[in-house]
Amino acid sequence: MTDTAVANSYITTIEDFESRLTGDPRASAIALAAADSTTQTWYLQKATKNIDQFPFIGYKYLSTQTLEHPRKFIVNPETDSPWGIALSIDSYGYAYDSDVPESIKAATVEEAIGLYSSLTSASTSEESLQAKGVASFSLGKLSMSFVPGSATKYGSLHSKDAYDILMSSGYAEMAPLIQ
Repeated sequence: MTDTAVANSYITTIEDFESRLTGDPRASAIALAAADSTTQTWYLQKATKNIDQFPFIGYKYLSTQTLEHPRKFIVNPETDSPWGIALSIDSYGYAYDSDVPESIKAATVEEAIGLYSSLTSASTSEESLQAKGVASFSLGKLSMSFVPGSATKYGSLHSKDAYDILMSSGYAEMAPLIQ
């Protein structure tokens, strides 16, 4: 069986995505696992775009790469990386790993699930309305307006799980997210 490639995503094949969804009891994960590859690809690409809006430390590994990961960092070449793994050091003193970290891949899956849940939900909570692009609404004498950009508490992400993975990974810049 040939793997179905997914361009512009941290999860690079449909088979890898479906494998990561196996056994997940959440309704959105089950629905995504059962969806066709075109739908799965869309959610993976959108999740990757959302993750790439997150503030990350370091620089792209290659200036020509489309996505933000893998990355390179300035670290002390005599120590391991701040994440506890030994990375290669180039001649300019940058530590790097040419692979996308597992935490970024895991966050991509969680964000795809969160997106699916958010976009297919019939919920009318304030957060879901904002996530769907509603700027204001009126219902009789009641009216509500939303502050632009406040649709999510998790930076550019829809998934708290994806946010938590990124925040604990060591790759996210903390300062821009503190309000």
